[in-house]
Amino acid sequence: MMKWAIFAATWRILRPRLKSTITLAVALVLVTITHSEYVEYVQLTQDKNWLVESYLLKWVIVIASICLYVAYNAGILFRCEIVSSVDSRQHIQPGDQEKGDDGFDFLRDKPRLNSEADRILNRE
Repeated sequence: MMKWAIFAATWRILRPRLKSTITLAVALVLVTITHSEYVEYVQLTQDKNWLVESYLLKWVIVIASICLYVAYNAGILFRCEIVSSVDSRQHIQPGDQEKGDDGFDFLRDKPRLNSEADRILNRE
């Protein structure tokens, strides 16, 4: 039973991040395989001119991949801001809101919002 709970908790965490997790895993596997092939090539040819650079490149790619994964899943990277196409030169100051219907105007005009408990009590 505990195994299923751990599996379910892990699945809940990874499901929204499934594509990026698979992409990271594939990238790390490709980098590791490519580098190990190069190291085998160096052992066969005894040409160690670029061996240090290959290790540096491998670790730069690994660290960059992990940083991009964390940044993407944290919502820092690839965040889009919707800009009004009416006047792109006009800058909106912090605290100012654009006038317009955002779909919640019907709630703002209500004098009092009812909770679920209020709805249950009103039925009785």
